Formats: sequence, structure tokens, C-alpha cells
Amino acid sequence: MTEYSDLVSECDRYNIRLAYNDLDDQVNGFFIYDGTHSTIVLANRLNDNPALRNVVLAEELGHYHTLTLNNIPCQCWSRLNRLNFDKNEARAVRWAAFRLISQDDIRTAVQDGVNTLAALAERFQVTQGLVLYRLRLPDCQIVWNE
Repeated sequence: MTEYSDLVSECDRYNIRLAYNDLDDQVNGFFIYDGTHSTIVLANRLNDNPALRNVVLAEELGHYHTLTLNNIPCQCWSRLNRLNFDKNEARAVRWAAFRLISQDDIRTAVQDGVNTLAALAERFQVTQGLVLYRLRLPDCQIVWNE
């Protein structure tokens, strides 16, 4: 299981600046690469919700690991820009899901009797939405009763 401190250490290891700021309610965080430096900015309010903070930080790290420089979204939102943006978001979320919840961790949790989305989310310190997403990925061959 990945903890917040592990994610912060990963930022340090890759020289990614991690900052907190007051962001609009619709924005939990974002990743910026200016050609030289990488920065992840998270909303201050995430400190009140550690599970969401873990998910957002992991997703922004996912952008660092999966974003190709020629696919960085720009201000002119054409259909192609939107498609590339959606693909970048999907890659980052998938990366975060694999980073925060391994297949072995899921198996162990289920064997331990952890059998609800809420309990799995609590165990992994993530959101229920991320747990559900992770359970639906092809490598998780678990029968799930919702």
C-alpha cells in the first residue's frame, strides 16, 4: 500500500516541486512542466481529506510519468486538443490506480475479508471511485458483488 509520504518522496526523487495553494473548488490539483522544472500544485483543502489528497497527488505524478511533451494541452481547445487532454487524463488516472493499489494488495484485502468499496478505500487510503476503477482494470480478475 502506498502512503502519502511515499508519494512525497517520489516527488523529491524526481525533483518535482510540490506546492499547496488555494485553488478554485473545481480544481483539486494540476501538474506543470515549463520545459525545465516540474511542479505539482494541490488544493489546500485536500489536507482535510487524506484519501482524496493521495489520489490527486498520485494522478498528478501520473501526468509526470505518462505525459508526452507534444501532448500538453494548450489554450485553444479544438476537438483534437480535447481528445489528447482526455487521453492524458486517462493515462494519469490509470497510472495512479496501479501505483496506489496493487493487484496483490487487492487479493490480500479480499482474503482478509475486506469486501466493500468503503472498506477497501479505507484500507488503501484512497477514494471509493479509485477502488472501483482499479477493480475494473483487466488485471483484477476478482468477482465483485457491489
